[in-house]
Amino acid sequence: MGYSEDNILLIASCGMNCSICAAYLREKNKCPGCRGSNLKKPVTRIKCKIKTCEVFDGKTTAFCYQCNKYPCDNLKHLDKRYRTKYNLSFAPNKMA
Repeated sequence: MGYSEDNILLIASCGMNCSICAAYLREKNKCPGCRGSNLKKPVTRIKCKIKTCEVFDGKTTAFCYQCNKYPCDNLKHLDKRYRTKYNLSFAPNKMA
């Protein structure tokens, strides 16, 4: 199975796959994904501490694992929230 540019853009900087996020899957007020347009995006996604991290500084293909501070406190907090909400971790081998 090949990957299209749209598939790759659904992988957020933190490593989460937006295509399994409740905000992306809902029909009403659907989020376009973390790397998608800010036009219909909730303000919490626009001001995301991870997405607006100084490491990314406008880069569209940057990921948290590329940072020398990985995993930072923001990423650990987000991972804990996703383990609680979705019962999965997007970085199980790296988040000790």
